[in-house]
Amino acid sequence: LLFRSLWELGQLERRRQRSAEALMVWSDLARSKNPYRAEALIELAKYYEHKEKNLFMALECTQESEKLAPSAETAHRRRRLEAKIATPRSRRLL
Repeated sequence: LLFRSLWELGQLERRRQRSAEALMVWSDLARSKNPYRAEALIELAKYYEHKEKNLFMALECTQESEKLAPSAETAHRRRRLEAKIATPRSRRLL
């Protein structure tokens, strides 16, 4: 019940656009063995990819999630992140 409550709290904070609070909840869930661990890692991956623009952390979270609960969606996310990291970004002068 505790882990489900934490998961719901993280989702609520995300919907309320309170990223820092949601990040704390998902981090707690990702650190301990529980049924929501893999999902919390995916939420962390989304946060790091889209908010922080940290593709390496996003990939690390995705890989950990894939180890815990392999799925086609997680594999697709991992491949996409690997491709983004491998593709050099062009440098704009202006």
